[in-house]
Amino acid sequence: DKSWKHAGGAYEMWGLCSYVSHGAKSEWNRCMESAYDHYLQASCARHAIRTLALHQVMAGDPKDGASRLMKANGDLADNGLRSALILEQAGQMYSTSGSPRKGAFHLVLAGHTFNKLRLSRLAVNCYRAIVDQYKGKNWLHILDHCHFTMARQTYGLGDLEESMHHFLSLLNSFTTVKKGIQADREMTYIKEFLLVHRNWKEKHNAGEMRKVELQIPCIAPELLVLLPDDLPKAPAPQLPVPSAAPPPPPVTEEAQPPAIPLAWETLGEKVAGTLGNEDKYELRWRHRRDDRVFDS
Repeated sequence: DKSWKHAGGAYEMWGLCSYVSHGAKSEWNRCMESAYDHYLQASCARHAIRTLALHQVMAGDPKDGASRLMKANGDLADNGLRSALILEQAGQMYSTSGSPRKGAFHLVLAGHTFNKLRLSRLAVNCYRAIVDQYKGKNWLHILDHCHFTMARQTYGLGDLEESMHHFLSLLNSFTTVKKGIQADREMTYIKEFLLVHRNWKEKHNAGEMRKVELQIPCIAPELLVLLPDDLPKAPAPQLPVPSAAPPPPPVTEEAQPPAIPLAWETLGEKVAGTLGNEDKYELRWRHRRDDRVFDS
Protein backbone atom coordinates (compact mmCIF):
# COMPACT_ATOMS: atom_id res chain seq x y z
CA ASP A 1 0.00 0.00 0.00
CA LYS A 2 3.09 2.24 -0.16
CA SER A 3 2.88 2.92 3.55
CA TRP A 4 6.60 3.59 3.83
CA LYS A 5 6.52 4.53 7.51
CA HIS A 6 4.82 1.31 8.62
CA ALA A 7 7.11 -0.76 6.41
CA GLY A 8 10.15 1.02 7.88
CA GLY A 9 8.96 0.25 11.41
CA ALA A 10 8.46 -3.41 10.52
CA TYR A 11 11.96 -3.70 9.04
CA GLU A 12 13.43 -1.92 12.08
CA MET A 13 11.81 -4.33 14.56
CA TRP A 14 12.78 -7.29 12.35
CA GLY A 15 16.42 -6.20 12.44
CA LEU A 16 16.39 -5.64 16.21
CA CYS A 17 14.81 -9.03 16.88
CA SER A 18 17.32 -10.73 14.61
CA TYR A 19 20.21 -9.01 16.40
CA VAL A 20 18.93 -9.86 19.89
CA SER A 21 18.37 -13.49 18.93
CA HIS A 22 21.95 -13.72 17.58
CA GLY A 23 20.85 -13.99 13.99
CA ALA A 24 23.09 -13.64 10.98
CA LYS A 25 24.76 -10.25 10.61
CA SER A 26 23.78 -10.04 6.95
CA GLU A 27 20.10 -10.42 7.92
CA TRP A 28 19.82 -7.65 10.54
CA ASN A 29 22.18 -5.47 8.51
CA ARG A 30 19.85 -5.71 5.48
CA CYS A 31 16.78 -5.07 7.66
CA MET A 32 18.21 -1.91 9.22
CA GLU A 33 19.27 -0.54 5.83
CA SER A 34 15.79 -1.23 4.43
CA ALA A 35 14.20 0.50 7.45
CA TYR A 36 16.40 3.57 6.88
CA ASP A 37 15.47 3.72 3.19
CA HIS A 38 11.73 3.36 3.91
CA TYR A 39 11.84 6.09 6.53
CA LEU A 40 13.48 8.38 3.99
CA GLN A 41 10.68 7.62 1.51
CA ALA A 42 8.15 8.56 4.20
CA SER A 43 10.07 11.82 5.01
CA CYS A 44 10.49 10.69 8.60
CA ALA A 45 13.93 12.12 9.34
CA ARG A 46 13.74 11.53 13.09
CA HIS A 47 12.93 7.83 12.63
CA ALA A 48 15.71 7.48 10.03
CA ILE A 49 18.27 8.93 12.44
CA ARG A 50 17.01 6.61 15.18
CA THR A 51 17.48 3.60 12.89
CA LEU A 52 20.95 4.84 11.98
CA ALA A 53 21.94 5.21 15.64
CA LEU A 54 20.70 1.70 16.46
CA HIS A 55 22.49 0.26 13.43
CA GLN A 56 25.70 2.02 14.49
CA VAL A 57 25.60 0.44 17.96
CA MET A 58 24.77 -2.96 16.52
CA ALA A 59 27.62 -2.92 14.00
CA GLY A 60 30.25 -1.53 16.38
CA ASP A 61 32.44 -0.17 13.56
CA PRO A 62 33.12 3.57 14.11
CA LYS A 63 34.56 4.18 10.64
CA ASP A 64 31.60 2.56 8.90
CA GLY A 65 29.23 4.36 11.26
CA ALA A 66 30.82 7.73 10.42
CA SER A 67 30.38 7.03 6.70
CA ARG A 68 26.71 6.20 7.28
CA LEU A 69 26.24 9.42 9.23
CA MET A 70 27.74 11.51 6.42
CA LYS A 71 25.50 9.73 3.91
CA ALA A 72 22.49 10.57 6.10
CA ASN A 73 23.65 14.17 6.33
CA GLY A 74 23.52 14.39 2.54
CA ASP A 75 20.21 12.52 2.26
CA LEU A 76 18.36 14.66 4.81
CA ALA A 77 19.62 18.01 3.46
CA ASP A 78 19.19 19.72 6.80
CA ASN A 79 21.50 22.64 7.59
CA GLY A 80 20.18 23.11 11.12
CA LEU A 81 20.89 21.56 14.47
CA ARG A 82 20.54 17.98 13.20
CA SER A 83 23.30 18.53 10.63
CA ALA A 84 25.63 20.02 13.24
CA LEU A 85 25.07 17.08 15.60
CA ILE A 86 25.68 14.58 12.78
CA LEU A 87 28.93 16.33 11.82
CA GLU A 88 30.10 16.36 15.44
CA GLN A 89 29.32 12.69 15.95
CA ALA A 90 30.98 11.75 12.65
CA GLY A 91 34.09 13.74 13.57
CA GLN A 92 34.40 11.95 16.90
CA MET A 93 33.96 8.56 15.25
CA TYR A 94 36.56 9.32 12.57
CA SER A 95 39.02 10.31 15.29
CA THR A 96 38.28 7.10 17.19
CA SER A 97 38.76 4.94 14.08
CA GLY A 98 42.29 6.25 13.42
CA SER A 99 41.57 9.15 11.03
CA PRO A 100 42.36 12.23 13.18
CA ARG A 101 42.66 14.67 10.27
CA LYS A 102 39.29 13.70 8.85
CA GLY A 103 37.78 13.80 12.32
CA ALA A 104 39.20 17.27 13.00
CA PHE A 105 37.86 18.51 9.67
CA HIS A 106 34.33 17.37 10.47
CA LEU A 107 34.53 18.82 13.98
CA VAL A 108 35.50 22.20 12.51
CA LEU A 109 32.49 21.98 10.19
CA ALA A 110 30.30 21.12 13.17
CA GLY A 111 31.65 24.09 15.14
CA HIS A 112 31.03 26.38 12.17
CA THR A 113 27.45 25.12 11.89
CA PHE A 114 26.84 25.57 15.62
CA ASN A 115 28.24 29.08 15.33
CA LYS A 116 25.80 29.94 12.53
CA LEU A 117 22.98 28.69 14.75
CA ARG A 118 24.28 30.94 17.58
CA LEU A 119 24.97 27.95 19.80
CA SER A 120 28.30 29.32 20.97
CA ARG A 121 28.90 26.90 23.81
CA LEU A 122 28.51 23.85 21.56
CA ALA A 123 30.73 25.50 18.94
CA VAL A 124 33.45 26.15 21.52
CA ASN A 125 33.38 22.50 22.57
CA CYS A 126 33.98 21.41 18.96
CA TYR A 127 36.89 23.80 18.42
CA ARG A 128 38.38 22.99 21.82
CA ALA A 129 38.44 19.29 20.95
CA ILE A 130 40.69 19.76 17.90
CA VAL A 131 42.77 22.91 18.46
CA ASP A 132 45.65 20.96 20.05
CA GLN A 133 45.88 18.65 17.03
CA TYR A 134 47.04 21.49 14.76
CA LYS A 135 49.78 22.83 17.06
CA GLY A 136 53.29 22.23 15.77
CA LYS A 137 52.14 21.08 12.31
CA ASN A 138 52.42 24.43 10.44
CA TRP A 139 48.67 24.49 9.73
CA LEU A 140 48.74 28.18 10.56
CA HIS A 141 45.53 29.43 8.94
CA ILE A 142 43.25 26.83 10.50
CA LEU A 143 44.94 27.38 13.88
CA ASP A 144 44.36 31.14 13.60
CA HIS A 145 40.74 30.50 12.62
CA CYS A 146 40.21 28.28 15.68
CA HIS A 147 41.78 30.72 18.14
CA PHE A 148 39.98 33.75 16.72
CA THR A 149 36.60 32.01 16.62
CA MET A 150 37.00 30.67 20.15
CA ALA A 151 38.09 34.10 21.40
CA ARG A 152 34.95 35.68 19.93
CA GLN A 153 32.60 32.99 21.21
CA THR A 154 33.99 32.88 24.73
CA TYR A 155 33.76 36.68 24.87
CA GLY A 156 30.09 36.43 23.94
CA LEU A 157 29.63 33.84 26.69
CA GLY A 158 31.21 36.21 29.22
CA ASP A 159 34.36 34.14 29.78
CA LEU A 160 36.91 36.96 29.45
CA GLU A 161 39.80 34.90 30.83
CA GLU A 162 39.57 32.26 28.11
CA SER A 163 38.92 34.90 25.46
CA MET A 164 42.12 36.70 26.49
CA HIS A 165 44.00 33.39 26.39
CA HIS A 166 42.97 32.70 22.79
CA PHE A 167 43.67 36.26 21.65
CA LEU A 168 47.16 36.12 23.20
CA SER A 169 47.83 32.76 21.52
CA LEU A 170 46.73 34.27 18.21
CA LEU A 171 48.76 37.49 18.44
CA ASN A 172 51.89 35.88 19.90
CA SER A 173 52.01 33.44 16.99
CA PHE A 174 52.86 36.36 14.67
CA THR A 175 56.16 36.95 16.49
CA THR A 176 57.24 33.32 16.86
CA VAL A 177 56.20 31.87 13.50
CA LYS A 178 57.22 33.24 10.11
CA LYS A 179 54.02 33.61 8.14
CA GLY A 180 52.27 36.15 5.98
CA ILE A 181 49.02 37.76 7.08
CA GLN A 182 46.86 40.42 5.51
CA ALA A 183 47.07 43.83 7.13
CA ASP A 184 43.30 44.32 7.43
CA ARG A 185 42.87 40.93 9.10
CA GLU A 186 45.65 41.66 11.58
CA MET A 187 44.03 45.03 12.33
CA THR A 188 40.74 43.24 13.03
CA TYR A 189 42.50 40.91 15.47
CA ILE A 190 44.13 43.81 17.31
CA LYS A 191 40.93 45.89 17.53
CA GLU A 192 38.91 43.04 18.98
CA PHE A 193 41.73 42.16 21.37
CA LEU A 194 41.76 45.74 22.68
CA LEU A 195 38.00 45.57 23.19
CA VAL A 196 38.27 42.35 25.19
CA HIS A 197 41.25 43.72 27.15
CA ARG A 198 39.32 46.86 28.12
CA ASN A 199 36.39 44.82 29.43
CA TRP A 200 38.80 42.43 31.14
CA LYS A 201 40.42 45.31 33.04
CA GLU A 202 37.08 46.83 34.02
CA LYS A 203 35.91 43.51 35.40
CA HIS A 204 38.77 43.33 37.93
CA ASN A 205 39.47 45.70 40.77
CA ALA A 206 41.21 48.92 39.90
CA GLY A 207 43.89 48.39 42.55
CA GLU A 208 44.79 44.91 41.36
CA MET A 209 47.83 44.77 39.09
CA ARG A 210 47.58 42.12 36.37
CA LYS A 211 49.83 41.51 33.39
CA VAL A 212 49.34 39.85 30.03
CA GLU A 213 52.07 37.97 28.19
CA LEU A 214 51.75 39.82 24.88
CA GLN A 215 54.88 39.68 22.72
CA ILE A 216 55.17 42.94 20.77
CA PRO A 217 57.58 42.87 17.81
CA CYS A 218 60.19 45.66 17.91
CA ILE A 219 61.75 47.44 14.93
CA ALA A 220 65.52 47.45 15.24
CA PRO A 221 67.74 50.19 13.73
CA GLU A 222 69.31 47.56 11.48
CA LEU A 223 66.05 47.16 9.57
CA LEU A 224 66.53 48.03 5.89
CA VAL A 225 63.67 49.62 3.96
CA LEU A 226 63.65 49.49 0.16
CA LEU A 227 61.43 52.14 -1.44
CA PRO A 228 60.01 51.83 -4.97
CA ASP A 229 62.30 54.68 -6.15
CA ASP A 230 65.33 52.70 -5.05
CA LEU A 231 64.62 49.81 -7.39
CA PRO A 232 66.79 49.65 -10.54
CA LYS A 233 64.94 51.07 -13.51
CA ALA A 234 64.75 49.31 -16.85
CA PRO A 235 67.09 50.82 -19.48
CA ALA A 236 65.53 52.94 -22.20
CA PRO A 237 65.48 51.38 -25.67
CA GLN A 238 68.42 52.45 -27.83
CA LEU A 239 67.55 54.05 -31.15
CA PRO A 240 69.59 52.95 -34.18
CA VAL A 241 72.38 55.40 -35.03
CA PRO A 242 72.50 56.26 -38.79
CA SER A 243 76.27 56.14 -39.07
CA ALA A 244 79.00 53.66 -39.73
CA ALA A 245 80.01 53.68 -36.11
CA PRO A 246 78.65 50.71 -34.17
CA PRO A 247 75.99 51.60 -31.63
CA PRO A 248 77.08 51.70 -28.00
CA PRO A 249 76.29 48.57 -26.02
CA PRO A 250 73.01 48.77 -24.14
CA VAL A 251 73.17 49.38 -20.44
CA THR A 252 72.15 46.24 -18.61
CA GLU A 253 70.98 45.80 -15.07
CA GLU A 254 74.33 44.22 -14.18
CA ALA A 255 76.13 47.42 -15.19
CA GLN A 256 74.00 49.61 -12.94
CA PRO A 257 75.08 50.00 -9.34
CA PRO A 258 72.91 47.94 -7.02
CA ALA A 259 70.28 49.79 -5.03
CA ILE A 260 71.35 50.34 -1.45
CA PRO A 261 68.44 49.91 0.94
CA LEU A 262 67.97 52.73 3.38
CA ALA A 263 68.41 52.17 7.05
CA TRP A 264 65.37 52.78 9.23
CA GLU A 265 67.04 55.77 10.90
CA THR A 266 67.68 57.63 7.62
CA LEU A 267 64.28 56.86 6.12
CA GLY A 268 62.65 59.72 8.03
CA GLU A 269 65.25 62.18 6.77
CA LYS A 270 64.52 61.23 3.17
CA VAL A 271 60.76 61.54 3.65
CA ALA A 272 61.09 64.86 5.48
CA GLY A 273 62.81 66.39 2.48
CA THR A 274 59.68 66.00 0.36
CA LEU A 275 57.29 67.64 2.86
CA GLY A 276 55.73 71.06 2.35
CA ASN A 277 56.18 74.03 4.66
CA GLU A 278 52.93 73.42 6.56
CA ASP A 279 53.75 69.74 7.10
CA LYS A 280 57.26 70.62 8.30
CA TYR A 281 55.85 73.17 10.75
CA GLU A 282 53.37 70.64 12.13
CA LEU A 283 56.13 68.04 12.44
CA ARG A 284 58.31 70.46 14.41
CA TRP A 285 55.34 71.36 16.62
CA ARG A 286 54.67 67.69 17.42
CA HIS A 287 58.29 67.20 18.53
CA ARG A 288 58.31 70.12 20.96
CA ARG A 289 59.31 69.29 24.52
CA ASP A 290 57.42 72.07 26.36
CA ASP A 291 53.81 71.98 27.52
CA ARG A 292 52.56 75.03 25.64
CA VAL A 293 49.61 74.56 23.36
CA PHE A 294 49.31 78.06 21.89
CA ASP A 295 52.20 80.31 20.95
CA SER A 296 52.22 83.63 22.71
